[in-house]
Amino acid sequence: MPPFSSEPMTNNEGEPVEDASCRSVRRRRYREQTSTNSAPLRQQGDISEGAQNTMTGFDFDRLPQETFSLNVYEGTSYEKEKKPVDIIDSILQNHSGTGVKTLKLDVSNYFKPITVDHINNWLNAAVKPGIIEIAVKFPVHNRPMFNLSCSLLSCAGSSLQSISLFFCAFHPTLRTGCFKSLRSVYFKFVHITSEELGCLLSSTVSLEKLEISNCDQLTSLNIPSHLQHLTVLNVLFCTNLKMIEIYAPKLTSFDFRGRPMKILTSDSSHLKYMTLHGTFFSGMIQYARTELHSIASNLQTLTLASSKEEFITPMLPVKFLHLRNLNVYFDGIRFQSYDYFSLASFLEACPALETFYIWAGEYDLAWKDPALQDSNADSLQIRRIPEIHHANLKKVSINRFFPSKSLIELTYLIIENASSLQCLKLDAGYGFDTSGMCKRMNKLDVLHALSAVEVAKKYIEGKVPSSVKLNILEPCERYCCKCADHGRFMSLYSNKQFVYIGTFFRNCTAERRKNLFEAGEYDDVWQDPALEDSNADSLHIRRIPEFSHANLRRVSINRFFPSKSLIELTYLIIENASHMCKKMNKGDVIQALKAVDAIKRYIDGKVPSSVKFSVLEPCKRCHIAELSQL
Repeated sequence: MPPFSSEPMTNNEGEPVEDASCRSVRRRRYREQTSTNSAPLRQQGDISEGAQNTMTGFDFDRLPQETFSLNVYEGTSYEKEKKPVDIIDSILQNHSGTGVKTLKLDVSNYFKPITVDHINNWLNAAVKPGIIEIAVKFPVHNRPMFNLSCSLLSCAGSSLQSISLFFCAFHPTLRTGCFKSLRSVYFKFVHITSEELGCLLSSTVSLEKLEISNCDQLTSLNIPSHLQHLTVLNVLFCTNLKMIEIYAPKLTSFDFRGRPMKILTSDSSHLKYMTLHGTFFSGMIQYARTELHSIASNLQTLTLASSKEEFITPMLPVKFLHLRNLNVYFDGIRFQSYDYFSLASFLEACPALETFYIWAGEYDLAWKDPALQDSNADSLQIRRIPEIHHANLKKVSINRFFPSKSLIELTYLIIENASSLQCLKLDAGYGFDTSGMCKRMNKLDVLHALSAVEVAKKYIEGKVPSSVKLNILEPCERYCCKCADHGRFMSLYSNKQFVYIGTFFRNCTAERRKNLFEAGEYDDVWQDPALEDSNADSLHIRRIPEFSHANLRRVSINRFFPSKSLIELTYLIIENASHMCKKMNKGDVIQALKAVDAIKRYIDGKVPSSVKFSVLEPCKRCHIAELSQL
């Protein structure tokens, strides 16, 4: 199998071989496996080991004759770039093209020595009757764009199943020919008009997937009814597109990204999954509520995204009776004054809804909702809609939750009217990336998230029924549960905020036995005024009485420096953890000695005898040379 295949590799005996993380190892294993099969290709062109070693900047995988894959990347000089081009010419001029099933050519960033004649010669040599897949990325710096010949593709029309084009001009006509086997079309940055795309679609009968991205010459898109097998349609960021007409009867998934526009459908009974993504435009939420029902009424999953909403979402009589999953993304900082409570219109219109996800958007750190000032959960005036009752909603998640009265009102509405609600998650942070790791937050984001958590606990926590699992994700809890590098998170706090880390320990009582904290760099000029003219007995220490930790056995604080809040954190650990057991320059050594003096002055006498207490001084770190200079 080719190196990019998803199937497991095997040795000559057919036994599976463990996949290697190193690409060169995988390539070597593959060459050993296919040395016999690739012999005919090597005989037709000079691609010996010696020749390939001279191809600086060129990545060529020797594949069986039925697959021909080229990847070319930009080098550092014209001479180095031209050498692989000449070798490719030599290979393709001696290659008959017979048996080539897949052509993947990427020269998008490789433009200096490549001319139109080069690309034409390569395509003419590889594209023959019998080819199944063509994927070509043309040079992005070429002006004018490379004009792909329609006659070249028409010669492979009967066998071609997939075509992917990037950054070229393609102008099919009614005479181009019939692509009766074509199943997948992907165009990105392709110069093609609406009429020309219509000619291509009219010549296909087996098309299953169509994706068009950044094709700005399109002003309208017509998907004809004879495309009986088309199930996936993606139309992304075609800026001059004004109207989409869909007559394909079996369309299942539609992903649209752009400004709200006129979309017509003749039969949307099979359309189950839809995305309306208006990140760079405004009004997509309003558009979905007022227009979407006439486009697709049988949706099961709907994803909406908007960067600005000038009007609240209205209450309308039309309903989406089959919608089970709704995701709404507010992208940007323009939603501080948006009325989130108006999203109740979707809840009322979707009686079968089971999961509801909201990304509340970015918030202005200086903005504060005046309605939440000088109020509490009992005195806050809450809007309600008595006639709304939801019997199927089970899971609700609000990410980027922030202090907003309308967001609290929407949460109240869900709590009071969703009788089957099982889980409510309020995440004040950025959520998680695709690998499950917490997305990093800067110091101001962390402080604002803590404020949002405080509002959630103040106004919402006490209102949630015992039958509903409430999950309020604080920054510290999110990092506790998902991140291995806790020290990085702790360094986000300033030298006066370390006491907040106590909540981190409180959320780790059942798991954490060892913690390492990096206190961060300190300013040599800065001195904590709280430590002036004080000692261990007179220093006023903050405490958390309800805090207790039974499993923490070892704590290490690196880069310890004279800070009252850092001392308070250490007191908290000492008093509540019942089972606790880089090269420096001269200036760093002096500062470290001051820190050691502060430790011995304020902490040493407070440590119980049952605790193993270690103060790491510079001398114990082998800084003899620096200490001898003092």
